[in-house]
Amino acid sequence: MMKNMKRLLQLITPICIIGLVTSCSLSSSDTKNEREIVSTTIVDADSHGFLTYNFQNGELKGHFKNGKASWAEKVTNLGEIHCARACPDAAYSTNSQEDSGPIGSSFVWRMQGEVVRKSFKDPEVNLYWSSGPADWVAADSHSLLWSSRGKDSSLPVKAGTNAPQGSLSSNGRLLSVSTARGDLTNSPWSGFLFDLSDGHPEKPHTISTGLPGPLGCLSTRPKYGITLGNDSQQVSLTNGKKLRSHRDFASECFTDGSHVISGKYTASENGNTQQILLQNITDSHSEAATTVATGDARISMYGDCGVLVSDGTVRLLDSSSTTLDTKVRAQDAVTVTDGTVYVVSADGKSAQYTLSSQGGKCTLVPEDDR
Repeated sequence: MMKNMKRLLQLITPICIIGLVTSCSLSSSDTKNEREIVSTTIVDADSHGFLTYNFQNGELKGHFKNGKASWAEKVTNLGEIHCARACPDAAYSTNSQEDSGPIGSSFVWRMQGEVVRKSFKDPEVNLYWSSGPADWVAADSHSLLWSSRGKDSSLPVKAGTNAPQGSLSSNGRLLSVSTARGDLTNSPWSGFLFDLSDGHPEKPHTISTGLPGPLGCLSTRPKYGITLGNDSQQVSLTNGKKLRSHRDFASECFTDGSHVISGKYTASENGNTQQILLQNITDSHSEAATTVATGDARISMYGDCGVLVSDGTVRLLDSSSTTLDTKVRAQDAVTVTDGTVYVVSADGKSAQYTLSSQGGKCTLVPEDDR
């Protein structure tokens, strides 16, 4: 669902990660302060539950939809984190370099009380999707890797898998893995697409070797993706052809097919901001809704309602550029496909809400009030 490693690093300290932040100027003291402020974030979620990570104590935790904890584990050298078949079941990867433990990578599955581990000698193996130990998609430093019904396969990437980024469509049917073809600031990106419709990945389709940036979010109907970085574009997932320009720069995005919400993230000593844009992608004549968020604002959406966190409060953005302050205090918030909004505070306490849109107005209702 999310670009977890990018998201985690942005929350720990807003640095220029693969060119997805427009500007950065933090001193070492700023970095320390940012780490002290940020503690708990939602790393993935679905209609069944969610996963959180606490930066201060290194605790990764799985939660049922009602917020009750299913499991918890202290994890170091954390890479990608995802719901497995359904949250709170999880699949995640860890990466160890020589200075932080034995060299290598590991995949870990926590499913229905059981824990399964798979080890690799390469320290750069990351997991981008998995429904369980027999079906997964990953990348190492040279190839795309996948397992289907327990059979492992690989596809060498000629230019290597430089800074790979995974992106899953909101309905979980398509997964892209994007890799830079050279220097991160100037080189084109290659995009590969896995069809996960039946839950068993096969050899990926090459979308393009000339994308302007990594694919940040995917739509299955219509079938398109939005690239991140400079010259953000809406592109065909069939051949990578540019369908239209999206915005001059995008740090992250989320789409349900008809609408796209994206952010342009800026980090500085004066604080972090994100310029938010909500657009009806199917209507070229509609005007985009805009707002500015302060702090480490995650963005997501349901219907034509954008959800973000700004100044520690959940806010809603509708198609008329009206921003509603819900007064719900939060460290992080994310929306999933059934309209559930999971909210977590800095101390790890969670709450659940339902998002609805009627007559162009977005509302957030506590689960207990439904």
